[in-house]
Amino acid sequence: MQLLPHRLERELVKWLDNVGGRTPVQERIARLLEGHRAHDCGAVERVDARARMNLCPLGSGAIAGATLALDRNIAAQALAFEAPTPNSIDATSDRDFMLDFAVDDLDVFLSTNDASTAAAFLFEPVVGATLGAAAAVDGYTARIAEICRKHGILLIADEVMSGMGRTGKPVASQHWNLEPDIILVGKGIASGYAPLGAVLIAPRVVDAFEKGSAAFMHGFTYQSHPVATAAGIAVFDYLEAHKLFDRVTPAGQTLKNVLAAVEHHPNVGQVRGLGLLQGIEFVKIRSTREPFTKEAGIAEKIRQAALEKNVLTYPTQGCVDGVRGDHILLAPPFIITPQESQLIADAIQYALNQVFSA
Repeated sequence: MQLLPHRLERELVKWLDNVGGRTPVQERIARLLEGHRAHDCGAVERVDARARMNLCPLGSGAIAGATLALDRNIAAQALAFEAPTPNSIDATSDRDFMLDFAVDDLDVFLSTNDASTAAAFLFEPVVGATLGAAAAVDGYTARIAEICRKHGILLIADEVMSGMGRTGKPVASQHWNLEPDIILVGKGIASGYAPLGAVLIAPRVVDAFEKGSAAFMHGFTYQSHPVATAAGIAVFDYLEAHKLFDRVTPAGQTLKNVLAAVEHHPNVGQVRGLGLLQGIEFVKIRSTREPFTKEAGIAEKIRQAALEKNVLTYPTQGCVDGVRGDHILLAPPFIITPQESQLIADAIQYALNQVFSA
């Protein structure tokens, strides 16, 4: 596990075989609550989440605001906090104000409520499908980490989409020198060859288990499946042997450079992202960033048009207010060539011409 942050190299405590990226979220919720009890922190009432998330399973669904019952003695409520995004920051003349507002939102809440009932703060360093490759603004992660430490709650990074080299580092948190207590990984951990995810836990959290119950009662039917785990190990071996992580930053810069041409289109609000996780947001009016209506289905129309040029994209809506806001994600393989990056840009330009021809 030498590709992972040094302090987590030997703390990969559980492999999770799953068909989607959110199963590690369920695992993490149960684990943090057990650890919270091991620290004798009292009853857990909240798991705080940053940014809007599209979570399907019952357990992880609580992070979207539902009530989560993990056992008969604990009910954890998920509270959502607004985070400063490139969209909101660019739309205001006072970047520092927006950053302060977002950070203070969490600090004020914890200061005016019983912080001992909050177990953790969950966020995506680079928000994937929900916001379209929106990276944390400078200064945000450090201040959030400071608040979590001050109030004694866990900091959890959901790197299911942004981890495993996708942004140019083993995990995206490293772009800000951030050391979360728990990191969730999936998707790229087995490169799609098998359904696999994992929860990486920092030593101090592991110590809480060892000094507490020394047991973790949680699991899935096919966890630690030998075939899926073997696929993950094979992927790690290939990544190391061919130094694929080293390719991501230059390849991502090449992709960003060729996408600069489409960024000037009147219906492109922004091209954003890190490494080989890039997002393109589409707007009705560029000067005000007014979004299209949901019914217009712009992101899906872009997907269909780009497919005509043999380029697959990931369309999503809701990046503005949970309903409005169209964007697509681009997440090509680490071995992408400059010629293939140009092919992507050409396909996006073609799609723009087709969808906005009128």
